[in-house]
Amino acid sequence: MPPQVKWLLLLATSILAAVFGVIVPNRYKQTKSPRAHNGIKLFGECLARHQLAYLTYFLTLGLAADFDLELVRYLIIVGVLLSLLFYTEAVYSVTHQEDRLNRFHQCRDITCDEPLTVGVRWTMCGRSFVLAVILLATGIAAATMVSARPSPGKSTADSAVRQPMTPSGPPAGEASSTTLPK
Repeated sequence: MPPQVKWLLLLATSILAAVFGVIVPNRYKQTKSPRAHNGIKLFGECLARHQLAYLTYFLTLGLAADFDLELVRYLIIVGVLLSLLFYTEAVYSVTHQEDRLNRFHQCRDITCDEPLTVGVRWTMCGRSFVLAVILLATGIAAATMVSARPSPGKSTADSAVRQPMTPSGPPAGEASSTTLPK
């Protein structure tokens, strides 16, 4: 499997784990204390919290991946900074989502099931959605720039063939400056 695909799988897994970490407690809270329009509120919370997954993704990518161009490391730094900035903005947005909802929609009660317009939904989550798309594009771009060949001196499971040690020394076919007595 190409290293770029492995990095993309890591990114997808990180995002899914972050979203899962928001959904599970929300489901339990909904059974105990339901809130109106939980779906769109939960979507906004997932958009906010998943952005922390990019922080560890970019840091790991910058430390562990090989790039043909060292300039890509600056893209990684930009990704780290964007993830922190976007997370902060998205959490702020989620904190004030109830206020934005109340400007355009008055819930009758806690079980309000009146559908929200696309405009109201966009007002609640649009900015966080745009920030999420920017981070996703940056994460994908960084993964596609990973070198397909290992750097000199590094071996990977895909490129290294491991040979068993023989009882009298190094793997078969390799010379050694020291040999064990027979």
